[in-house]
Amino acid sequence: MREVLCFTCKKQSTNYIEILGKYICESCQQEILTLSPGDYGYDHFHNEIKILWEEYLECLIKNQVINHG
Repeated sequence: MREVLCFTCKKQSTNYIEILGKYICESCQQEILTLSPGDYGYDHFHNEIKILWEEYLECLIKNQVINHG
């Protein structure tokens, strides 16, 4: 597997999943799975995933405008 940059912790990893064109390392995946609202770190991951969705939706809208003129 190739090495990629985790979009949440910004570290290089070879163990990751891809979501909407971005990568989450195994360490961040495990942390996300164990967090509850109010836990330390929850807001960080919540904001990072929110940004991921916003960028993805902006790209979809931009491509729709370009393709449908």
